[in-house]
Amino acid sequence: KKRVDLKEYTEKHQFNFDYAFDEACDNEYVYQCTAKPLVPFVMSGGLATCFAFGQTGSGKTFTMLGSPAHNVPGLYVLASQDIFRSLDKQSDDYDVFVSMLEIYGDDVYDLLSPNKQRLIPREDAKKKVQIQGLVQRPVDNVEELMYAIESGSTLRSTSTTGMNETSSRSHAILQVSIKTLSGKLHGQLSFI
Repeated sequence: KKRVDLKEYTEKHQFNFDYAFDEACDNEYVYQCTAKPLVPFVMSGGLATCFAFGQTGSGKTFTMLGSPAHNVPGLYVLASQDIFRSLDKQSDDYDVFVSMLEIYGDDVYDLLSPNKQRLIPREDAKKKVQIQGLVQRPVDNVEELMYAIESGSTLRSTSTTGMNETSSRSHAILQVSIKTLSGKLHGQLSFI
């Protein structure tokens, strides 16, 4: 495996947006329009990504994390609830794992490892980017998943900007992976 220059993946793309939301939209509505349709696809063996894009201070972190103190769930909780509900209805047994990483400048960090370990993206023989050493924490329910996310979120790089006193200065990627009992990936939902 060799070291991967991620600029090819991050600097030369055009994007089409499925939706644009204003401040009047609550997290439940945003979830219904964006991530909820991805859950059945992931449960049937697909790989899906929900990407939040916006200016600093526009509410991306609030949309993803919600506000537990105010009983406002974010997309992470809402999708996790649907994933675990779906697993409860299935006859096959699967395990759920969560991983969380941060891209800060040119560096990648594992937010669920002790001491926020620096990781090195590599490209495998199939030209697919692999993050060797990324912790995949097993979780049995929404509460365990949220605990992992909360602990990882405390390690994110933040600083004060003109728009936000605790602005995230990095990009966080959360992956919820559904695996067979033998460890084979069945489906994965990523949040960026």
